[in-house]
Amino acid sequence: MGFSVLIQNHTQSIHKDILSTGAMLASSVFIRRVIMNFTKYDFIFQFFIIFSLSVTVQASDYYVNNTYSKANDANPGTQELPLTTISAAAAKARAGDAIWIFSGTYRETIYLPRGGSDSQHLISIRAMPKATVKIKGSDLVTHWAHHSGSIWKRPEWKENSQQVFVDEEPLKQLGKNCPFNAQEYEGKPKLNVVGKGLADMTPGSFWYDQASKALYICLPDSSDPNTRMIEASVRDWIIPPGPSDKEYGFIELHNLMFSHSNQTSKGNDMGLVNVWGRSWVVSGCSFTYGDFSGLHICGEGHKIVNNIANHNGGVGISINGSDEAHNWKSYSTRTPQNILLEGNETSFNNYRRFNRSWHGGGIKAVPSCNAVEISRHKALSNYGPGIWFDGWCRNISINRCIVKNNDGSGIFYEISDKAIISNNLVVGNSKQGIYVSASDEVDVINNTIDKNWAGMVLHGMPRADHPSLKNNRIRNNIISESNMADLVMYTNPANTAGNSSNYNLYYRPDQTARISWSNSSGYNVTYQNLPAFAAATGNETHSLVGDPLWADRAAGEYSLQAGSPAIGSGTLEVTGFGSNDLAGRTRVTVATGGEKQIISMGAYEYNK
Repeated sequence: MGFSVLIQNHTQSIHKDILSTGAMLASSVFIRRVIMNFTKYDFIFQFFIIFSLSVTVQASDYYVNNTYSKANDANPGTQELPLTTISAAAAKARAGDAIWIFSGTYRETIYLPRGGSDSQHLISIRAMPKATVKIKGSDLVTHWAHHSGSIWKRPEWKENSQQVFVDEEPLKQLGKNCPFNAQEYEGKPKLNVVGKGLADMTPGSFWYDQASKALYICLPDSSDPNTRMIEASVRDWIIPPGPSDKEYGFIELHNLMFSHSNQTSKGNDMGLVNVWGRSWVVSGCSFTYGDFSGLHICGEGHKIVNNIANHNGGVGISINGSDEAHNWKSYSTRTPQNILLEGNETSFNNYRRFNRSWHGGGIKAVPSCNAVEISRHKALSNYGPGIWFDGWCRNISINRCIVKNNDGSGIFYEISDKAIISNNLVVGNSKQGIYVSASDEVDVINNTIDKNWAGMVLHGMPRADHPSLKNNRIRNNIISESNMADLVMYTNPANTAGNSSNYNLYYRPDQTARISWSNSSGYNVTYQNLPAFAAATGNETHSLVGDPLWADRAAGEYSLQAGSPAIGSGTLEVTGFGSNDLAGRTRVTVATGGEKQIISMGAYEYNK
């Protein structure tokens, strides 16, 4: 056989292998075939290996369209012959491939058998341009039979559904049908039991009879459910937890709408979507009405940008810094995760009313989270803290966030260390505005803290599992009209060395500052005169009392007007306040008529 013919024949054969495997030189079968074909032609073998390395395998696009009559999971996944389910596309996709989803409602669990290979070769799952893609962990419930009065029954319902929706609005669950009803935290159930069963049903409720496998509902308007869209959660999650191996990663999710899950029926407390491994990119998605968390994050290197996680059963976004090797418990040697959450929203969460002392609210990160940045976040009207880090977290940044009207603390940093909390607007929370609890080396800088139960709190002591509250600094904040106390500082020389507060502006109409300085567990106000407090403790020697002259407080506009005492009155002795204020303006400016750099107090720099 001539040389050119040999090369041509074997080149054609090798190209078939490349196309069938989808990865050049990655298959042991492929390599064995090359070796067998070229054993007698070593020089040709060497040449061909060099030649093959220059071949580029093109990434593939797979299309999913469950409303198209020709869609089938046996199809190749082209636009002309799309797949029916996202999982079928995920089974085909390799590193660098993209899965494109047409408008529709997809009721499935998406199993991801593999991830991408690196940041340039991710597996991307995204909505088609302008498409509305809803992915649900619920099924439609039909064939309702009238039971009595306004109560209707669906017999032969096999799932212990934790959620039922009428026209996408949730009904209230009755009875002891969730494992968390029987579990306690600090002597209280993790999830309170409401009613016992059929006899307690009222409009807007549902109950599952586990013995007879029947689902009962009573709609808010007492109407016939056969005339409405009724959905019940049946899938534990939409994207389930994956292996903790770091190679499981490099996944992209874009512009998808996830809702409904049923994991708490098994006693799980993760997300309807679970991000694991490393280097996921999640953007433009919504995670709503999960039965516990909307989005759950483990691993490292993830970028979670411009998503909405609202109206979830327990918490909007949950983060765990531990891993399987440590049984998901805290450990001190956790390496940096380098996770970014930017431009997201977690509002109106914990609608199922889980015990908020245990877990619930906007964001809950526990335990051992290391190097997590939260920026430009909104946490509004959650039942529980707006943003909560708990349990030996460290190197945390919470910057340029709006945290308002939460039924709990606004920003809660508990038994953790090394954080910067800066440029945040924290307003109207039912407990502490910013709460640094039994933690060390936390800088609270340039925040606007208004009308919380307690404004800025440095306490949480004594705490046996974290007995120190040291080296925390409070600078450049505006603290206004707290219901209980504006500033709370626990003091005990053995446990609180290095704590300080200065260069802050306090505002109350009576020109006082309500300060608690004691070693008691409560927040009893011990000072209302700022100069007296400064003289007695050495704190607040450069702080002010006065009206910050906000632009329109009633409308939520907290920028500074000309003449505000906060303008240029902050200090540059601390770092970490960032280059921009909450509105994105330059944080450090130059004083009028000079070269001196200045910084204002509060979350907003003065805009001339």
